[in-house]
Amino acid sequence: SSGINAEYGGILLHYDFNECQMVLKDDPAKKLMYYVHMGVDVGVVLVCLISIIVTLKKMDRGYKLYVKTREFIKRSYYRSLNRREKNLFISYWHLCIILADVMLIGAGILKLLIDLEQEYHFDSCTLLLGGGVWLTYLGLLRYLVFDKHYSMLLNTMVVALPHLARFLICV
Repeated sequence: SSGINAEYGGILLHYDFNECQMVLKDDPAKKLMYYVHMGVDVGVVLVCLISIIVTLKKMDRGYKLYVKTREFIKRSYYRSLNRREKNLFISYWHLCIILADVMLIGAGILKLLIDLEQEYHFDSCTLLLGGGVWLTYLGLLRYLVFDKHYSMLLNTMVVALPHLARFLICV
């Protein structure tokens, strides 16, 4: 009657969130851990907000440098910057950090809402958290450039990234 057919591997699961809440109210140690976890989630959201602010300030400084360079080239050489030269002023690493922080903030807020029993968007929380962590690791790759051996690996990955992205989008 539930539409789940055990013959094909379907299993009917039922979670009683009220029962979990009752256990939390009775056990002081679990209640303390609950508040510690909530504090960590709030801390992650705050650190990501600070990271976004700092990264936006760095991007603003890069934009100001772009404007000064554009004016200098226009005054001194009577030409404008071409597309390749303009792209040199865009820091894709910073864009990656901002996107990762936004995804982690969204995941942190969803997790807080799940913990407070306001929302039950587990899939969205998981996708945002996974994407944010993946972009964070991708952002950490720029520090591998300083080592000669890792720099070769990073250059190989940069060349392969468009092909990998096309493959993942098509799958």
